[in-house]
Amino acid sequence: MYGIRGMRNTASIPELIHHLDDADPFMQYEAVITLSEISPRRELPGPAMDEFERDPRKYTESWKLWWNEAVRRR
Repeated sequence: MYGIRGMRNTASIPELIHHLDDADPFMQYEAVITLSEISPRRELPGPAMDEFERDPRKYTESWKLWWNEAVRRR
């Protein structure tokens, strides 16, 4: 995940979306943060870890919805 984050390549977005459903909450967080860095969204900036832990679905579901809408627009 650190390698993907370091590349900041939009081609990694599908893999990051997949990790939003990871069983490991830290991997979910890393996916959210990396998505936030690759494709920043004013309405939902990347959270600090403690904020993410309070409501992880707020972020994971928002990014999944964003991705589904982006795919439909293509």
